[in-house]
Amino acid sequence: MCFFSGAFGWVNQLFIVGILYFFSALLCYYKKWWGAISPLLFSIIIIVPFVGIYTSIVIYYKALHVLPIFVIPIVAFYLGCFVRTYTRKRLMVLSIFAFIVMISFSAYFGMPNYLSYIRNDSDIKDATISNITLFDQNKEEYDLSQWKGKIVVLDFWNTACYICFKKFPIYNDFYFHYKDTPEVVICAVNLKLKQRTIEQIMATTEKLDYDFPFLYTTDSIAKKIRNQLNIIGVPTLVIIDQRGKVYYSGQMIIDKKVIFNNAYRMVDGLLEK
Repeated sequence: MCFFSGAFGWVNQLFIVGILYFFSALLCYYKKWWGAISPLLFSIIIIVPFVGIYTSIVIYYKALHVLPIFVIPIVAFYLGCFVRTYTRKRLMVLSIFAFIVMISFSAYFGMPNYLSYIRNDSDIKDATISNITLFDQNKEEYDLSQWKGKIVVLDFWNTACYICFKKFPIYNDFYFHYKDTPEVVICAVNLKLKQRTIEQIMATTEKLDYDFPFLYTTDSIAKKIRNQLNIIGVPTLVIIDQRGKVYYSGQMIIDKKVIFNNAYRMVDGLLEK
C-alpha cells in the first residue's frame, strides 16, 4: 500500500488502510489462521513496517500530509481488537458498520479538509506583491497594483504542467461564477519556462477554448513571482485581497465538502468584508 499511494490517492489510501487494519484485527483472533501468534505480536508484525515507512517519509520529506495515514493503522487495528474482545456477537455487526461509517467520513470528508488546511502557504499571507507587470495576448500590460481595491484570483501555471491543463475546466466554471461580479478579477498567469518562447506559449493558449483571460510573464517577472510568492510547483492558486495583500496561496480547492481554503468560500468571505 505504501508504494501505491500515487495510484490510489491519499484519500482512498486512508480508507483502504483503515478497512484492512480493522478487519485484520478481527481476523487475528482466529487461531486456525495464524496459529499461536498473540494479537500483540501480530499487531507488531503488520503495523511496524507500515508505520516505519511512513515515519521516514514524514521526517525525511517533512510530508505532513501523510500523518493521518501514519496514524490510521494503529487506531483501526486496536479499535478492531476492542470490538472483537469486548463487543457481544450480536453487536459486532453494528460495531463494524459504525467503523465503516467513521472511516468513510474520516477519509472522504476529513482527509480532503486536512490536506487543504496544511497546503496553504501561510508564510506569505499578508505579503505584498511588488513591481509585477503582466501582459495579455495583445501585449497590453497589467500592473497588479492597478487592481487594488478588488479581489484578484490568479492561477499560476506553465506549459509543461499536465495537471494545470486538467484543472482549466474547473477554473473556467469558477470564472463564470464571478464573471458578473466587478469586485473580482480572475486570470490564469503563465509562469514562463526558459525553454519556451512567448510566441509558443501564446500559440498554445490560442488553441484552448476557455473564457477566463490568460496573462503572460517574461523570464525575469516569472522568477520574481516565484520568489515573492514562494511558488515551487504549479498549479498554484493565489488570492489577493482588496488591500493588495496575499490572502491565500496554495492548491485550487473548490470541492463543496472541503471547508478549509475553499476558493468559493474565501472569495465570498472577502466580498462580505
